[in-house]
Amino acid sequence: MLKHAITVLLLAFSLFYFPFCICTSLAAPAPVPATGQTSCYNTAGSEIPCSGTGQDGDLQVGVVWPDPRFTDNGNGTITDNLTGLVWLKDADCFGSKPWLEATFAADALASGACGLSDGSTAGQWHLPRRRELKSLVNRGQVNNSYWLDTQGFTNVGIMYWSSSSLLLDVNDYYGWKVFIFDGIMRIENKANSFLVWPVRGGPGVVWPDPRFTDNGNGTITDNLTGLIWLKNTNCTDSAGGVDKNSGSLSWANALTWSNNLTSGLCGLTDGSTAGQWRLPNVDELESLIDTWLATDASPLDRSFSNLQRSEYWSSSTYLPLRNNSFYVSMLVGEVDFNSKDSNYYVWPVRSVSSVISVVPGSKDFGSVGIGSSSGQVITISNPSRPDNLSVYSLGIDGPDINMFLLDTGDGSNGSCGPMPIIAGGGGCTVTVYFVPLASGVKTAVLNIASSAPAAPLKSMALTGNGVDLTTSSLILTMAGTGNGVVYSDPVGLYCTDGTCLAEFVPWTTVVLQPVPDNDSTFELWSQECNGSAGCSLLMSANRYVTANFNQAPKARVDAVGYDTLTAAYTGSTTGAEILAREVEFQEDWLLNRDIVVAFKGGFNAAFSTNTGFYTTLAGSLTIGNGSLSIENLLIK
Repeated sequence: MLKHAITVLLLAFSLFYFPFCICTSLAAPAPVPATGQTSCYNTAGSEIPCSGTGQDGDLQVGVVWPDPRFTDNGNGTITDNLTGLVWLKDADCFGSKPWLEATFAADALASGACGLSDGSTAGQWHLPRRRELKSLVNRGQVNNSYWLDTQGFTNVGIMYWSSSSLLLDVNDYYGWKVFIFDGIMRIENKANSFLVWPVRGGPGVVWPDPRFTDNGNGTITDNLTGLIWLKNTNCTDSAGGVDKNSGSLSWANALTWSNNLTSGLCGLTDGSTAGQWRLPNVDELESLIDTWLATDASPLDRSFSNLQRSEYWSSSTYLPLRNNSFYVSMLVGEVDFNSKDSNYYVWPVRSVSSVISVVPGSKDFGSVGIGSSSGQVITISNPSRPDNLSVYSLGIDGPDINMFLLDTGDGSNGSCGPMPIIAGGGGCTVTVYFVPLASGVKTAVLNIASSAPAAPLKSMALTGNGVDLTTSSLILTMAGTGNGVVYSDPVGLYCTDGTCLAEFVPWTTVVLQPVPDNDSTFELWSQECNGSAGCSLLMSANRYVTANFNQAPKARVDAVGYDTLTAAYTGSTTGAEILAREVEFQEDWLLNRDIVVAFKGGFNAAFSTNTGFYTTLAGSLTIGNGSLSIENLLIK
């Protein structure tokens, strides 16, 4: 519904997205905050259950508001904890003024005027841009002006001038006004008078270049907000039983159609399913406006297809008249409302579905000698599909940042590189090194900023203990049911039982060798050694190792051990081989099953080689049924 008769209207171009910023030490896009709407309403304006409607109050997408939303600074200013902007507490200090006078009044504001005692000087305040003013609107309120009064502001009115003008308006007649009462945004002749509400802060988030990325699958990613939009802004395919052949739809049908959009429709090949797309809320749709110029060379025209110079529905109900909903005009960028029975165009959006996973979740490097280093490989992955995960920044922060080093690699051989894009189901690695420069416990944090909507900033705690080593201790524990010896090269450790300790010169490489006795096998190392062969340790810190020896069985069939020949025979099937060690069995062995088995004796404890000696049976051997072949068995 165009409320102004202007032949050529072009929006003011801005290099900044106002006002929201995730203010961290790591760069990230500017995601759209939630609108504040939490309830849902049907076409008649009656409140209904939200679940499954796809309305703004159902999904409540966007950055969650902090609590408290506003902080009174006690000096005539109030800080918005969502945007970081600082507002004049008195929202009607200047009265109504024409646009140019409003601009001058805001620029000249200083401490001592309008109840200010903040020490501010002329030039620090400015007339807010239209999106800065819009950021104060809670679309979950019937009367937003009253709500702002309850948040600590005073004298909040209805209509305010913004500093935003229309581009290529040669006579500079028109600017933007914002209805703080309900969030409407309209163009207005600058000669008319509206209220003035100065603000400090900004200038906002610099737009990425390019602003939009064509994903080649029927979708466009807004690199500023992180939202994914349908490339075809006026698709006429049917979805969810809604015929969209005419292009425009009623509000209820627009919701249904958007909720049921899937890959395979509207040129989509992104693998998306029903329920992932939605009708955008009013602030998501409005976030596109500052990039738009009403020419065929505009960023939207260059990136999207079939853009209509008309109104597009949002999923947000207009609460003062609940049978109405907000729309955004793509002709001049106005935000207004109309009856839900009206027919407007539909431009679905979806959030990035990527998820960031970091393994391990934290890392304790243990004790590391001063001047040495210990490394840990960190895996960053995106287990969700279909969207890519963009990692905007990787960095280490914290009190001991100079003792933890990050190697991102160059993006080859599975390494992440400095700013990786990780496909759904994929991953990459970085390495963190602890390099203590002083003794004591040291801490830092690995920060990862990404496009993951649920957790854009992932933090991993890093700890380590720097030690000043004069000697390095090797502590070895013998474990298991068997016996053996572990010795070191160079000489220093010879352990047969319990826990043994040996001291070595720091930075020495020590090789440990396990030797089981005749009745045992060496199974594996644990703690700081692994595997079942010799273990090499760099003594850059105290080292802790466990050696596991197990008692070997007397006989074995396949991988199963037995302590008697009778038990081994019982566990055999036809064609089995009973292997026996070079030991004596004291039993009478009866074979009474119709099976064919083979006996082979004289094996070592690992059953890997024949010793050249015999297995002894101190008892009788009776074959009552079946057959038995024998090698290396001595019967006494």
